[in-house]
Amino acid sequence: MAGFAADTPFFNILLGVIMLFTRFVPMAAILAIAGSLAAKRQVAVTEGTLRTDNLLFAGLLLGVILLVGALSFFPALALGPIAEYLQAI
Repeated sequence: MAGFAADTPFFNILLGVIMLFTRFVPMAAILAIAGSLAAKRQVAVTEGTLRTDNLLFAGLLLGVILLVGALSFFPALALGPIAEYLQAI
């Protein structure tokens, strides 16, 4: 990247437009998804419906959050003792 002069009017305008698009296009997409979900009609509750207002859903949600959190932090927590062991040998 030596010699790359990004402080030109072309790159300043281009990067500004890109920053605007990357800020507002995902917001518009989320609003479009929310609008399409709001327009859907509700279906009848059956045995296969996972209700979101009971203790089972809360337990499953908490379990998934804890599992994903543990799987995210376990490698970092395990790396310290493993690195210390490898340095000792």
